[in-house]
Amino acid sequence: MSAETGIETLTLADLRDLRETVRSFLAATATEDVVRAAMAEETFDRSRWAALETELGVLDVLGNRAALPALGVVAEELGRVVFPGPFVGGMAAAAQAYLHHPDPERGTEMLDRIRAGSLIAATCLDGRAVQELQLVRKAGGWTVTGSVAAVVDAPIADIAVLAARAADGVVVIGVELGGDSAEVTALPAIDQTRGQGDIRVSRAPAEILVTADHAASFIRAADAQARALLAAEQVGGLEAVFAMAVDYARTRRQFGRAIGSFQAIKHRCADMFVTVQGARSLAEEALTLAARPETELDPRILAAHSYCTESFVAAAEANIQIHGGIGFTWEHSAHLHLKRARGSQVLLGSPVAVRALLMDRLRGVATA
Repeated sequence: MSAETGIETLTLADLRDLRETVRSFLAATATEDVVRAAMAEETFDRSRWAALETELGVLDVLGNRAALPALGVVAEELGRVVFPGPFVGGMAAAAQAYLHHPDPERGTEMLDRIRAGSLIAATCLDGRAVQELQLVRKAGGWTVTGSVAAVVDAPIADIAVLAARAADGVVVIGVELGGDSAEVTALPAIDQTRGQGDIRVSRAPAEILVTADHAASFIRAADAQARALLAAEQVGGLEAVFAMAVDYARTRRQFGRAIGSFQAIKHRCADMFVTVQGARSLAEEALTLAARPETELDPRILAAHSYCTESFVAAAEANIQIHGGIGFTWEHSAHLHLKRARGSQVLLGSPVAVRALLMDRLRGVATA
């Protein structure tokens, strides 16, 4: 897949073919054993992430807003298998930040590495970074000092893309994490497939990626796309736990009949089906809206984020209940999705916080 050719004209059939291709690839390369090994060893296999580009070419669309529906398909399939790797929404934001780099040659160099899967970025563009980081101009460049807590993917990242305050306003900066001036402390996480860490920098060299003139609109757009991609990922997880629950309800027999024939189980599976369909519709709409050139955060994207987040948690819990005692064991895969659901529940803000933001946006639309 190319980021430059034909992506704007992808049809539903094209997206369906892409989904089948990515699903088939992940079924062979991101098995449950692979996921469990990554959890146990707390390691990140870069070759598996890079293979998404070398084998499928799907990372080549990172940074292209028009490619968001295609990237949403990739995120959905990664969520289906609880892929142990970076958050697609953060990687997309980092790629777009380097597209804005004042030095096109440097920006292209870093963008190519991100798209090749050889450079991993941890992204934090919210108020935490702006409040805690001090950006200072030095001869020949910039340095940054401060700390940002609980940044997703920080333990596996090579660079951090952060919002910071400069003399002329908020900007977006890039900081390399491998040097002596940067330290990452990994944090315990309920979802061991997606690490978080505290980033501390002390006079670390930094480069401005998005200037103050464009940073506010860039951050809004990046936020919208990250929420839409997270919703798509959660739809993949939702469909996985629904399929798992229905399969078990069909095959597990009790009192001489399949447990799926009992009203309590039957209704719970039916409720999960309705939830999955609603979440898919909202996530697809969110991806379409986030791909538009407008920079404002559409309330429908927030609605998709909130609904998909709560639905994924509820479905993951229902799946365990349907499985009964076996569903609570470490050996069963049900808990892998529950951990991902709980981890993603606070990834970009809790559903309660998202709904509060949604109400603020709706009030703004009503009074505009």
